[in-house]
Amino acid sequence: MNKDFLNFESNNYKENISLEQLDSEEREMNEIIDEYIQHPDCKSYIENFKTIKPICEEVLKQRHPEIKEKEWSRNIGINDAIKYAHQFLTTVDSTLADQFMNLVYQNNNNQKTLNILPNYIKPYCEKGKAYIYYHDKIENMITLLHEMIHAMGYSDAINTNSAYRYLRESPTLIIENLFSKWLVKNKIITQNDYNLLKEWRLRDSQDVASKTLMEIALIDMRKKGKYITKKRVLEMIDEKQHINNFTTREECIKYFLMKVLTKRQLYFKESERYIIGQYISDKVDKSRNPEKEFLEIYHLTTNHTITPEESLKIIKEKYQEPNIDR
Repeated sequence: MNKDFLNFESNNYKENISLEQLDSEEREMNEIIDEYIQHPDCKSYIENFKTIKPICEEVLKQRHPEIKEKEWSRNIGINDAIKYAHQFLTTVDSTLADQFMNLVYQNNNNQKTLNILPNYIKPYCEKGKAYIYYHDKIENMITLLHEMIHAMGYSDAINTNSAYRYLRESPTLIIENLFSKWLVKNKIITQNDYNLLKEWRLRDSQDVASKTLMEIALIDMRKKGKYITKKRVLEMIDEKQHINNFTTREECIKYFLMKVLTKRQLYFKESERYIIGQYISDKVDKSRNPEKEFLEIYHLTTNHTITPEESLKIIKEKYQEPNIDR
């Protein structure tokens, strides 16, 4: 990879250039973006950028909590984690609480819903099966419930042409926050533990929001007929540095070099659901009845008759500023 990108200088750089004047990396960047614009599976995603962009910007404005200690206050074993998650869910919905316990201990033909693996993996849920690595940390307890909410909401009827496309991470991010607050209230974890959890999630969401805004800008650039050049990429990055919590210039450049150019991939299709989840979780946290709000979003996410566009419209109408404290 040509590392001149990192030290690129725009002195005497011509604004109006032709395709022939692009270097190999610039040509590649344009090819990658054009492929996404022309791909039929990306059409509706790109059309919805007008809704996604302000959500990204609002997520970046969310404030970080104060961290007094960087270490967890205690360890929590897997059995206690399951017990606490069940106790918490009974305060939200008894049916969900029962479903949680049934699935945790389900073992039909050696097909477990909750799979605790001996070695580290990035936690995930696939076809209603949750896979996590548990090493007695508070964050593992939160992750366990996160992945189990995915498993509990799984259905063969769910697909990316429904509300699930954009909202699949919304119930899980809401439940992370509600569960964490319940743990503090019941003196199981400390306020600082809660702040660590919130900081961990918010930093990840803001990193994803930053990169999604960059991808939106690149696609918009090409749709306007402009060639993507190193100069324009750096200008675009610098223009966004004033946004609170936007990823640093160095991280942005590293992202383009290591992710976009090396893997020839953009990530907005995967990242948007996390950004929306963070956005909704923050709104729900400020509502008068967050448990009720969680259940509404949970059932909306699993409703395969609602289109992605309809789900975005519902979210836009439901969580606009005047309705936050309804």
